[in-house]
Amino acid sequence: MYYGTCFLCGRVGWLEEHHVFPAALRSKSERFGLKVGLCGESCHRNGRYAAHQCRATADALKQFWQVRYMMQHKASVADFRAEFGKNYLELDYYDDERSYPMNIIAISGRLVKDPELRYTKSNKAVTAFTVAVDRPGVKDKTDFIDCVAWEKKAEFVCRYFKKGKRIEASGVLTTRTYEKDGQKRKATELRCDQVFFGDSKPEDGRPVPQLSGGDTFQEMMDGDDDLPF
Repeated sequence: MYYGTCFLCGRVGWLEEHHVFPAALRSKSERFGLKVGLCGESCHRNGRYAAHQCRATADALKQFWQVRYMMQHKASVADFRAEFGKNYLELDYYDDERSYPMNIIAISGRLVKDPELRYTKSNKAVTAFTVAVDRPGVKDKTDFIDCVAWEKKAEFVCRYFKKGKRIEASGVLTTRTYEKDGQKRKATELRCDQVFFGDSKPEDGRPVPQLSGGDTFQEMMDGDDDLPF
């Protein structure tokens, strides 16, 4: 056990180590660092949505960490299947599993402002937020990644995350066009398919990186009925 922030619920306290790929694959989870800290009772062993009780929770963790593994090792779906015996991602749109799926990414960083929950014309919940991510291998360099979460994931983000909170997210990089001040512009965003708490230990008090100038998100483009921003 160790003291930190639960990967699932965000509570700070004593955590148990959960191997994302258990049983026969436990040694591989150990070797590749595919482990998370979870609250012992509610999130790890005995709760309704605990990793060892709820199939959906266990599968969500496997999907997220499969993406992380594939990014870190530049592995294809076929490579992952050969190593772990199964593909946990839903890749119906992806034709060749022998190649690395470049449009599936995972990020870890901190929110630059509090997220705001909005609703589409069809009453779907959605939120847009920006994550400050340290660029690997480059000292004092931060990238600001625009993200979008829908429905239950949007409600989850707005309820439990605020400015400065660390977040782990994975999904598909998407682009859209919109019009502002009479000019067509382009926005690139991460559509979050998986969202988790990113703090393995309590906040360290570091200042949150700031965007330079303007609002965090682009305004809604004409012709898109789904996004209310």
